[in-house]
Parts: sequence; C-alpha cells; structure tokens
Amino acid sequence: MAITEDELTVPSNASPGTIDGVELTPKTVGLDGIPSFDNVEDERHYRKTHLAGALRIFGKFGFGEGVAGHITVRDPEYPDMFWVNPFGMSFRHIRQSDLILVDHSGNVVYGTKPVNRAAFVIHAAVHAARPDVVAAAHAHSPYGKSFSSLGIPLAPLTQDACIFYKDHHVISEQGGAVVFDVEAVHRTRDGKTLHVTVSAIPTFGADGRIESVLGVCTDITAQKRRERDLAVALRNQQVIFDAAGEGIAFVQSGRIEKANGALAQMLGVQLPWLNGRPASDILADAEDWQRVLEITRAAAQRGESANHEVMLRAPEGSAGTRGVWSQLTARMVGVDGEAEAMILVATDITPLKQREELAWHQANHDELTGLPNRRLLGENARRLLSVAMRRDRRAALMVLDLDGFKEVNDAFGHAYGDAMLRRVAMRMSMTLREYDLIARIGGDEFVVLLPEIDDPDVARRVAEKLIGAASEDVEFGERPSHMGASVGIAVFPTDGQDFDTLLRRADAAMYASKQAGKNRCTFAPPLHGEPVIPPAPRGLRPH
Repeated sequence: MAITEDELTVPSNASPGTIDGVELTPKTVGLDGIPSFDNVEDERHYRKTHLAGALRIFGKFGFGEGVAGHITVRDPEYPDMFWVNPFGMSFRHIRQSDLILVDHSGNVVYGTKPVNRAAFVIHAAVHAARPDVVAAAHAHSPYGKSFSSLGIPLAPLTQDACIFYKDHHVISEQGGAVVFDVEAVHRTRDGKTLHVTVSAIPTFGADGRIESVLGVCTDITAQKRRERDLAVALRNQQVIFDAAGEGIAFVQSGRIEKANGALAQMLGVQLPWLNGRPASDILADAEDWQRVLEITRAAAQRGESANHEVMLRAPEGSAGTRGVWSQLTARMVGVDGEAEAMILVATDITPLKQREELAWHQANHDELTGLPNRRLLGENARRLLSVAMRRDRRAALMVLDLDGFKEVNDAFGHAYGDAMLRRVAMRMSMTLREYDLIARIGGDEFVVLLPEIDDPDVARRVAEKLIGAASEDVEFGERPSHMGASVGIAVFPTDGQDFDTLLRRADAAMYASKQAGKNRCTFAPPLHGEPVIPPAPRGLRPH
C-alpha cells in the first residue's frame, strides 16, 4: 500500500502529545551549575565533598604518583586558605575528613596531617595570580609523564588537548626542577635549638645529571616563638570563652557564628543547634532583634556597648523552649565589607525579674483576695477612662460595700471573715467580663469599673449580679442572718470625667443605697438632683 506525502504531514493544529503530563515541545536545557548556599558551612561542605570525590577519580585513573599531585579548593569563608589532600595518602582512599586546610604559605591551619609544601607552591602561585580561580588540579598522569619526559608540548590528539593547543609551556630549564623548602630543627654547637627553613634547587650538567644543589637556610625561631605564643593566647581565650558563666555569642551578618556552652545551657539546647542560626531565633520576640541592632549601632558610634533587657527563648520545636530574662550586652567588633559583627554577652536575670514581679504584685494587689488594690485601681482606671474618652464611649464606676459583714466578722472571728471575703471576691470576679476591673479598696469595700458600655442600664444589670454574688445566708446563735451588698453607680462622662470625681459620686450613691434599705444599687444623681434608686433585685432580702 502506498502512502502519499500528504498523509505523512502532521496538521499544524495537531497536539504535540504528552508524556507523564509533560508537553512534547522544544525546551531550553543546560548543565546543572554550582548551587547557591545560605551559609558558608553548607558551601564548605559542598566544596570538600566534591574535592574528595575528584581526588578519588584521579586515583582511579592513575593521576597520582605516590606523594606527588594535588587538588586545591579555596575555602568560601577564608579565601586565602585552601583545602588540599594530605602528604603521603593515596588519592583512592581520601575522604572528606582527611582533607587539611593550608594558608598561602603552605602552613597547615586545620587538620593533623602534613602537606607536600614543595608541590603546594605551584598551587599557591596559581591562586595568587588568579583570585577568581576556586580550584586547581595538579596531576601526574601516565600520558602527561610521557610528554614531559620527552620535553615536548601536548599534541592536539584529543578534545581536551586541543583546548590547550599553543597555550601551555614546557619547563625545560634545570630539568624542570622546582624550588622546594622544608622546615627543620637545628641544634647549634652551644646547645641552642633553632627552627629553620631549608630551600633548595638542583643544578644540572650537560649530561642531565645533578651537579650541585643550591641551598638557603633561614632562621625562623622568632617566628615559631610568636606562633607558639599566639597559639597559647588563643587556647587561653578559648578556655575563658568555654568556662564563662555568662552566655556568649559571636554574631556576623545576623547569624551566630560561634557560641559557648553557657548560652546553650541557658536556652536549654545543645551547642551545635546554635551554630549558624539567625540571632533573632533566640529572642522570645523576634522583632526585638531589630531594636537591639539599632541601639547597638548607635552605641558603637560613641565607642560604647549597649545593654538590652530581653526575654531569650529557643523557638517552638527545638529542644529547649523555656524563657529566660537576660541582660544582653552587645558590642560591635568590626565590619568586614557589609558583614556586621558583634559580641553578645547574656546574663540570666530571671531570678531578679521574678523578685521584681513579686514585689510589684505585692505593692499593687490586695494580700487577702489577690484583687488589685487602690493604687493599681487608680492607674488602670485612668488609662481605661482615657481610652473611653478617645473612643467616645460610656463607662461605669461602681462602689460596693457588703451589708451585714461586720456582724458576721464579730460573731465568727477574723479568720472566718477573711475566708468569706475571699469567697465573695471570687464569685463577683466570675460575674464580670474579662476586660472589666474589680478591686478591693479596704475592709469590705470593693470598686468595679466597666470600661465600655452602650447603655447605663448595663451597669444596673451588672450591679444586680454583683449583689447576687455577694449574698450569703449566715447562721449565728439562734438568729439567721443575711449578708448582701449596697452598690453606688457613677456613669462616665455624665457624672464625671475623671476617676476621682466618679469614685466620689459612686461612693455617695452607695451610701444612698444603704439609707434606702441596703441590698440594692443606686445611680449617682444628676447634678443638683436626687439619687436614682432602682428597685431592689428580686429574691434578695434587705437587711
């Protein structure tokens, strides 16, 4: 069967089709690049793992020759230092934990294994000349050794070799020898011990054999002494840092770079949890961190530290969530580019704050009932009335005096009377809204503030509930007695626009309730008028 060209043509409006929900249309693709990182720890881990992997690949293909060959990678935090494979270890067996960190001079600054310094000088020169180069590889491959032994440039035999065509150099002078240096300990005839570096370079004759070695010996004893003294000083500083009773943290760019055990213990977390964490994470209110920064920056301009009283707390979900009141001393210690650095010293002042809070509570609350006292009543009432004034809302102030309490107290004693006052205070509190205020101002007298009401009748209904809560039948002797309450009500702003006036008028209205038969509520009279006395609440007997 023949198929025409028309039958092979796909209509322009035909669907390209899909696989797993993906439309089969041309897409832009590319190789995965180097990922971005949130912190130097993650980037350092990425570089070290890839370095170890590259070394193992070199080892698999025979690109290492005993002690020769290196691959170096810049540290992301300290760009003048480099991670490198240690001296005398097979490329095939290298793990991330085997890598060492060396400075530009080839000194090991992190790790316990030595480095082939003679070979490292090649890498140091490359990295110094090219600050943009992150990694450099130096191999002794079978093919490279073949070309080097013949002293000829690479031939463009492969794609890789073509990249370097006429862009590489064969070092033939002095047989391709490289200057190297080693450190040694030298003992003089008079018994002194010197630390020296010995640098050497061989010279070759016409037959290619070494005729002599040019050596230079440099006394580095003083340098070694300074390095030793610095190491001791740093070690002592670390001991002090770790042993300090205060919590200490070094913060850079808003993150905790280093913290001591005291801070971890203060927060109830493990020390590794703090490293690399945003400093705002250890504040109970994260917004406090911006305030700490602003005040500390201002203090730094005066050459001073800044003190902050803040609540420290590890965030929810961490090992420790307890809150700690802290006196936080913060000081800027330098600026590296745009990276702000500061030292935080946290002193636990929780016991002091607890004593202060206890003292404040005792000074502002009634010892017997736990209700606010006259002092706290005045402070809160003035604030609530000010809010009502701004919002153009009514408020009501009530003075309540217990009826029949003196007889009960005299008959049964103060202990019974105190228990009754506590019981009545609790019942009255339960009748009020969360934002209403009740206080005991002395003896059997209470004050209630309703900060926002729509109608004065609301105050009357609340007063009736309070009278009901204060009512209690008491039997002493053969004669039963009844305890109730008389209430006076003053309405803001018609009966007064300040706390003292409202209190005075409500108190006068309370005495009007007692004169009218007790166990009832009375509104303060309009100016130059008589008190308004609603009928006594149902079910309550006057006494």
